[in-house]
Amino acid sequence: MRIALLWAILALAAASVFALAAIPGIAPGSDLWDYSQEARQIARGQGFTSLYTYPVFLGHEGSPFPVLWRMPLYAVLGALLLKLGVPLPAGFLYLGAVAHALLVALTYWWGAKVHSSRAGSWAAACALACPLLLDFYNPGMSQVPAALLELAVWILLLGSGGIPAAGTAAVAAAGAWYLRGESLLFLPVWLWIAARSEPSAGAPRWTRAFAFAAVYAALCVPWLAAIQGARGGFAIQGNPMLLYTPQYPGYSSSRMLGAHLPGVLEYVLHYPGSFAFRYIKDIVGYALDLSAGLGPVGLGAAFAGLALG
Repeated sequence: MRIALLWAILALAAASVFALAAIPGIAPGSDLWDYSQEARQIARGQGFTSLYTYPVFLGHEGSPFPVLWRMPLYAVLGALLLKLGVPLPAGFLYLGAVAHALLVALTYWWGAKVHSSRAGSWAAACALACPLLLDFYNPGMSQVPAALLELAVWILLLGSGGIPAAGTAAVAAAGAWYLRGESLLFLPVWLWIAARSEPSAGAPRWTRAFAFAAVYAALCVPWLAAIQGARGGFAIQGNPMLLYTPQYPGYSSSRMLGAHLPGVLEYVLHYPGSFAFRYIKDIVGYALDLSAGLGPVGLGAAFAGLALG
């Protein structure tokens, strides 16, 4: 535990220096400003709304506008920071520094538990160095607290705990989803891990998986129902996959009100070449983004070799 605390202090120091260096350079177009004004709206009692006039607000007659494209928890955390007197957007970077310290410490603790202190140090170094967490290009986003919650899910599900551990993991997973909606992609893997049998027993633990799924659904479904009722549907104005296509340049698809816009299948059938080009371009873009993490991935591979060797 003492070494984990040392890793936490080191990570907090590194993340604090990062935050202090990044705050003056927050770009005018950064999403942090959007999160900040959404947090201000919540702190004022205006709900999860926005005063920014985005094209997706076509059809709304006046402000404040309902937020249609973000998950609410990060803005809620920002509202709590405002209530505590912490200014935004700087407060988001301070929050990220604390989450980063906890993430690195928890990574060390888990690596040391499953293998050795040396392996835990490799894993902690991997987390500390990851540029996807301390990202100067777009600092202060919600990926760090989301990663912390997701790590907690993995630890709880990979442990030997029963239904209470699965329920706690589901709470953490729901928190990650309310921060980053794409964490839903982990759900099938988490359910599989929750149901996996213990080494000493051959039968899958279906009740454990059911408990995880039930708690997760109980926490997440109400938000889906709320936005369905409050906004008249789940979809934002326009179809995101139409953005920056030859048929709908830029954000033109989001600026159309009352016009017929093709769905996914219709667009693919009518414009297969454009769809293929867009798909390949996006894959290349994601690959370039991920290349920034090759160093930490190398550290992670080294850790895996230590843990499995």
